[in-house]
Order: sequence, then structure tokens, then C-alpha cells
Amino acid sequence: MDRLPLIIKEDKQQPFDGGENNKGSCSETQTETPSHARGCKSRISSWAVLALVVISVICGMSTWFSAAAILPQLELRWGITPEEASLLTITVNIGFLIGALASTVVGIADYVAPERLIAIGCILAAGLNACLLIKQCNFAGAICLRFLTGSAMALVYPISCKLVSTWFVDNRGLALAFVLGAVGVGSASPHLVNAITSMPWETLVTVCSIVSAVGGIIAIFTLSEGPHRKPLRRLCLADVKELLSNKAFVCTTLAYLGHNWEIYAFYSWVNEFASERDVAAAFDMSGGSAHRGASLVAFMAISFGLVGCIIAGVVADRVGRTSVCLVSLLVSGGIAAGIGEVHDTAGVFALLLLWGMLIVSDSAQYSAIVTEVVNPETVGTAMTVQFGFGFLSTFPSIYVVPVVYNEYGWGWAWRSLVPGPVLGIICLMILRQLPDKSKIYHA
Repeated sequence: MDRLPLIIKEDKQQPFDGGENNKGSCSETQTETPSHARGCKSRISSWAVLALVVISVICGMSTWFSAAAILPQLELRWGITPEEASLLTITVNIGFLIGALASTVVGIADYVAPERLIAIGCILAAGLNACLLIKQCNFAGAICLRFLTGSAMALVYPISCKLVSTWFVDNRGLALAFVLGAVGVGSASPHLVNAITSMPWETLVTVCSIVSAVGGIIAIFTLSEGPHRKPLRRLCLADVKELLSNKAFVCTTLAYLGHNWEIYAFYSWVNEFASERDVAAAFDMSGGSAHRGASLVAFMAISFGLVGCIIAGVVADRVGRTSVCLVSLLVSGGIAAGIGEVHDTAGVFALLLLWGMLIVSDSAQYSAIVTEVVNPETVGTAMTVQFGFGFLSTFPSIYVVPVVYNEYGWGWAWRSLVPGPVLGIICLMILRQLPDKSKIYHA
């Protein structure tokens, strides 16, 4: 089946020259335009592609926190503690890391059509998520399924960013901001479903799986790389060595690691935090279920990140990427340090919205910086490496929050996230002193 015949007007930038003048190529590149790239013949506009990618990502990422949205039900089903329940989210991130590193080793991100990878990831995640419905599935089985689901999503998140970068140059920061915002909305969608309906957890899992599969179908039949693509090439060891010796890439990746220390712990535990504050009761639409009110608050806080991403994208493309990242880290880290001591309902809600907006607003800019400081031919591999190593920090932070909370309360639980923004700020300040800063848009 041919892709949808959408009318396209390309973003106003000069396309890359096909890679003949690029340095550092250590493996044979294909000079003929591969069949999947010929999808550009449908002449779809860059902004239309972005809209389709956003829809596909929202659908595909719906399985990420599907288990986190129903943790109370799963704790009852398997008789597990909150610390054990956190493993259902941690293993998704571990799976994502392993999947990202595996795809890097084989170089799949740089020589397989991105729309195919996105579709495969969405559909695999849908099937693995649906396996939670098997009656014989116990806690150990669920841990394995969540690990594999995360591995599948490693083909959705970073690859979508790579595909979008082939359609944009001048507005790349804004375009990637839409993608990262879509990741947040998609991840938060199970909380919304949980908040507005009283459906059994099995139905929620089913809905998330169907939506994820739809994202894969959208990707395979409507997406293709844009005019700023590079020739497809296979990975060689020199590519990895080149990335690790690139100080700007290393600093950006470490800053992203610090950013991730904070964000995924927030996504994992904001629901529980809201359920213990009056803010949950204030937003309960069923009149008697604090958990549903907390789910609605969690959805709004996480989804508000889309607003932050768009604002940050606009500002970054005009003022500077590192400046936007520094402000986001400074303010979100400050909120993490103090929100646990706030008990006023309106104050808690306002801070959660602000935190949700700023905690993710800089995400897209790390990806944009990477596309600007590395060899363009290895952008796919570089972004996958960045995402993979960035997720290393999510494992301990997601687990630490409930442990610290049980001993010292929410104040210190949220303060345990502050080291992440501190690391990010230090690495960004170093990045601003490197010679390669001139490659960063508006550095």
C-alpha cells in the first residue's frame, strides 16, 4: 500500500549535499537514494510530517506508564510493596536502555528506514503490554514483559527524533520540542483514562495496547525521511570512538543524564504524591476516589510539559539552547527542593503544573544539540546513545524516591532529585566553554 498522498511543501532550508563532503565516514555509504527515502515523492510538508510524528509518538508511548497508572490495583493483585511496584517502571527504563544500546551496536538507526523502526516498536510494545492480561502472568512475568516493552519503545522515541531532524534545520529545536512533548502526553494518557472512567485495569491495558498499535500503523503508511537526510550507512567502531571523543557530545549526554535523574522519578511518583494531598480530592470527578483525582492531577502535570517544550523550543531557536536548558534545570531543581513542604491545595497544584512544564522543557534541546555537534552521518546512532546512557540515571532515582519517602517524608524524597539538575548545570557550563559551542544554534 502506498503512503497517503499528502501535499507537501518542504521547510525552507537547503538540503544536505548527499554526504560527499562529510568527514569521518569509515563505512561504505549508499549513494543511490534508498526506496524508503523516496517516500518524499509524496511531497508532504515538514509541518505535516511533524503532526503525523506527534500523533504516532503519542499513541506509541501510551504503554510506557500503563502499569504506573494502575499500581494500586497491581499491588493488590500480586501483594507487592510500593518499592517492588516501582520495578514495573524501572524495568521499562532498563529495557529502553538495553534496546537503545543494542540498536547502537548494530547501527540499525542509521541504515533501516525510521518509519519502519517506529512501526515495529509501536506494534511490539502493544503486543507485549497486552500480555499483562494473561491470567497466568505473575509479578515476575510482568517484570519481564515491562523490560521487553521498554526495549521495543527504544525504536520509537529516539528514532522519531532522528526522523524529524531530517525535515528541519532552522526550526529543529521547536520541532523536536513537539516530539518530546508528545512523549509526555502519550506517557500520561493512561492517567487520564484512569481519571475519567471507572474501567477495570484490564480494560485500560487493552486500550493502551490498541492505541500503541494504531501509532505503528500511522508511522508505516504516512512517514518518511525528509530532504535533510544523510545517505544510509553501517556502523563501524570508529563511529563510536568518534562520539566518545567528542567533548561536546559527552557534556550534552551527561547533562541529559542529570535531567533524566529528575524527570522520570517525577513521572513515576507524582500520582502517589497527589493522592496523599488534598489536591487529589479537589480534582476527584467521581466523588469518593482520591486515586482517580490523583490520576487527573498527574495527567495534567505531565501533559503540561508539552506547553513547556513548545515555549522552550521557540525561545531556544531564537535565544540559545544551553540558556533554555540552564533556566529549566535551575527552576525545576528549586521546585524539587521545596514542594514537599507545601500543603496548601492551590499551591501544590500550581507548583506541580510549573514543575511538569519545566522538568521536560529542556529535553528536546539536548537532542537538538547532539544533532549539531556530531558528524551528521551518525546522528541516528548519536541520539540513540544519548537516550540510552541518559536513562542510566532513571533506575536509582525512581527506586530512591519511595525509600526516602518511607523514612523522611515527601520533602526529602523530592530533594533526592536535586543532584540531577546540579549535574546538568555543571555540564552545560562546561559545554559553553568548549570550541564546539560555535556549532550549537545561537550558542
